This record gives sequence, C-alpha cells and structure tokens, in this order.
Amino acid sequence: MNTIQKILTSAIAVITLPMSVGLANANSDAGTDWRYTIRPKDTVSELSQRHLKPHIRWQALVAYNQLPDPHRIQPGTQLRIPLNWLVIQQAHAQITATAGEVQTRQLDGTWHPARTGQTLQTGQHIQAGRNSSARLQFADQSQLVIQPETTVIMDTLSVYAGGLMADTRVRLQAGRVEVQANPQGRKGHHFQVITPAAVATVRGTQFLVEAQPTRTIEQTTQGQVLLQTAQGSVMVQAGYVTAVQAGDQPLPPQPTKPAPALQNPTSRFVDFPINFSWASSIQATGWVMQLGLDPQMAQLTLTQESNTSSLDAMALPNGHYHLRAWTTDVNGLPSQVAMHTFEVAIPRRQQGPSVQLPAQYFAAGPVELKLPALPAGQRHLLQMTRDAAGRQPVWHLANAHDVVRLPVPAEQHHAHHLWLWAY
Repeated sequence: MNTIQKILTSAIAVITLPMSVGLANANSDAGTDWRYTIRPKDTVSELSQRHLKPHIRWQALVAYNQLPDPHRIQPGTQLRIPLNWLVIQQAHAQITATAGEVQTRQLDGTWHPARTGQTLQTGQHIQAGRNSSARLQFADQSQLVIQPETTVIMDTLSVYAGGLMADTRVRLQAGRVEVQANPQGRKGHHFQVITPAAVATVRGTQFLVEAQPTRTIEQTTQGQVLLQTAQGSVMVQAGYVTAVQAGDQPLPPQPTKPAPALQNPTSRFVDFPINFSWASSIQATGWVMQLGLDPQMAQLTLTQESNTSSLDAMALPNGHYHLRAWTTDVNGLPSQVAMHTFEVAIPRRQQGPSVQLPAQYFAAGPVELKLPALPAGQRHLLQMTRDAAGRQPVWHLANAHDVVRLPVPAEQHHAHHLWLWAY
C-alpha cells in the first residue's frame, strides 16, 4: 500500500452550420482553371494523356485555349485546363501530433485512439476532447491544428495533375481549428473548411475558424479569406475578424483587437505558484489561455476559458512551455494572440502512484487527510485531477500542512484522481 492509499484509507475510516466554412467554394470549382506552363518538348496530346480524364480528348483542350497550331506551342505559354477535366487521385491527411484524448472514427463507424503518423482518408472523423489537440498535414503541406472539444470530418482529399494541385475540404462540426493553408504558395491549390454557417475561400493564408451551433467566427492572420453564405459574402483581410449567423450574411469585417499584455512576465519558475496575469487595453468579456509544448498548441497541456485574466497552471510538470492568451469581446470576437515562453524547474518526487477517488467518495462532504511528516526543508504538493493521466487538473495545494481538507469537486458524479509529491 503506497503513501496516498494509506492516507485515504485512514480518511475513509474517519469520514465513513445547414451551410459551410470553406477554403475554396465547392460550387465554383467546376468553373476554375488550372494553369499549366508549357515546357520544351511538351505536346498537347501527351499532356492530355497524362492529366485529363479518359473521355476528354486533346482536341477539346486545343479548342478551349484557342490554340492556332497545337503542334507548335512556344515554351512558357500557359494552358488553361478546367479542374473538372483533370484526373482525380485520392489523397490522405496525416496526423503529425496529438495530445490528450484524440480519437478517429473509421469508415465502419468505430472510434479508436489517434496516433502520430496515422493517415486519414475521405469520410473519416477526428475528434479532440477536453484539454486535447491534434495537428493534421495535407497533400500540399497545409496544416490544420484541432483545438479542444473539436470534431472534424475529412470531406474531400484529392490531388490533380500528378500531385501538382490539391483540393482539400474538411467539415468542422464543432469547435475551433487553426489553419496554415498552402504554405508554399503554389497556384491552383484549394483548401475548404465547412461549418454550419458559411463558406470561406482562401489560397495561401493563415486563419482560424470557430464553429458554434448556429454561428461561425473567422479571423485572418495572413493573406485574405472570402467568407460566403447564400445571403452574401465579405473579404476578410489579414488583421481582421468577422462572424456570421446561420441564415444571415456575414458581418462587415472589423480590425482584430490588440493582444493582451502579460503582467510581470516570468521566464523560469523554481517554486509554486505558477501563475500568470494579463492586462488588456480593451474591455474584454472573456479570456482564453493555453499552455503547450509548441507554439501552435498541437501538443496542448492546459486550456482555460473564463471571465478572469489570470491563470493558475497548478502542478505543471517540469519542462519548457509556450503560453498564449487572447480575449473575446461582447460579440464573442477574438483579439490577437499574445505569446510567452517559460520554464518550470521545481524539483519534486512523487509519493507513489496516483489514487482514484470514486464518485461516492465525497458524498459526505470535504475529506480531511493527515499527511505524513517530511524531512526538514521539504514540503507537500497535492493535486486532484479529473483523469488518470493528470491532464485535467481540478485543484492543487502547494506547501500543504500536515492536515488537509480536500474540496468537493464540481463534478461529484465523476471519479477523480489524487496525486502527492514532496518538493
């Protein structure tokens, strides 16, 4: 029986969107051309055999481009080829990072834990749970980071012209995704994110999309995004944000509000508490703060959404971290993101494995624990989490005294886990 189990045994005895957000409008694809630059020794016949569907003859390509002599085409000439003439090949999305509880749904409807390196095909789902995230990479090197409590479906994953062009469409059912589309800036690549409220068209840009039950928010950080609904559209330039309610036209874009400022920034923590506080030059109604092992939060550690500007990182393990924060205004629109890096270096020793507290453990109210004595100069650190992996912290107490009262967690129906360290 380990230290925590002995303590708990003693304590128990005492206490007996009908539409979409997309990066490339599916309805306009049929009327979009891919432009191919003629190289030395190219022939229309050979190009047709290589890139066009079998029923499209080379004569159609000649007529479409109004070529006076199909046998003599100068190198450097651009041919226009309708996208719906091109041979389509199936592509895949690859999971390049996961953190926490991330699952994928197979085509047979079964769910399985996601793993780094796994590939997804058209029709598959990926879902990130609480304090969880994942990153996907597509055929044109576009990347999509899935934020906590988000579900995405692979709608269309295709490549054309032997991989020279990609058509990627994903359905954002709920939650938030952050996208870097077509990072190499190649022409002819399309990326579409589909939500319940709008369609956004983009080529070579960075942006985020948040899908709420009847509303979509789009914020552009690089490039530009055309946000569309059946009722209208707006172009959202870098540094602007907009929203659209299902069935309405998008709101006029407005400048993204400034990022909050970190007060008394600390770059290295050698003792608890690990706290952060932010100041904003605007009247913020909400705050979102995230900790992760990378700036994109593809390896997320902790997320907090609240109406306060402070974050308690609790018993954060030792290591190097990235912290980011943004505010939301009265309309729910996000500000720019503030970033900060820091290190946690607090020597500690876990006192045995964590112990599960069943749902009925707190039926009689708070639990009083008596902690064992420690050598001089050492202190106790207690933490309660919602999960066995310690990724969903609920409460912690540093520099704990010999007798501690465990608070009753808000989710009393759910089992919790107790951790004990000496530091």
